Amino acid sequence: MHTTFQSSIDTFVSAKNKGEGAFGKLADYCHAATKDNILSGMTGDAVADVLKGQIKVQEQEYRSQHPRMEEFPSAYRSAKSVILKALQHGVLLVDEKGKIKGKTALEKEINGMKEPKSEIAKFQSSIDTASKILDKIDNLGDVRQAKALVAILADLVLKSERSMMTIIEDVKKVA
Repeated sequence: MHTTFQSSIDTFVSAKNKGEGAFGKLADYCHAATKDNILSGMTGDAVADVLKGQIKVQEQEYRSQHPRMEEFPSAYRSAKSVILKALQHGVLLVDEKGKIKGKTALEKEINGMKEPKSEIAKFQSSIDTASKILDKIDNLGDVRQAKALVAILADLVLKSERSMMTIIEDVKKVA
């Protein structure tokens, strides 16, 4: 018998520690819910969209039964995100033996499918993130956001294999 959505959410809500099987229960529910669609040849995005709709209905039902719950636990939201990304990329939730893959294994498989970002793309992404953080700073006393901005920029400088001048020149060429 496969895990129900209700029992998988209950595991996330009641779990006090990592590794109590919450991800596995949710993945088991999602695998059972998508297996027929995958076997019928449905593509990754379509499978994920169908599952997303089913989960939304289940979440609404769960909330109606638990009116005090303001939002789902972050561990649940993270698990759901990983599962949906895996399905979108056509990654199966089970291994060749039919056993549910772990969250980390799925994340590694998904990340292995992505093309590595170029230095210029990493730089641009960091600048965009820093710009968004700066836009949110309402006053000079917001040290936490300023520290985050500095950390992002410092990380960019330290990880870059090229000099900042080369990166800036490349950005100017693209702009």
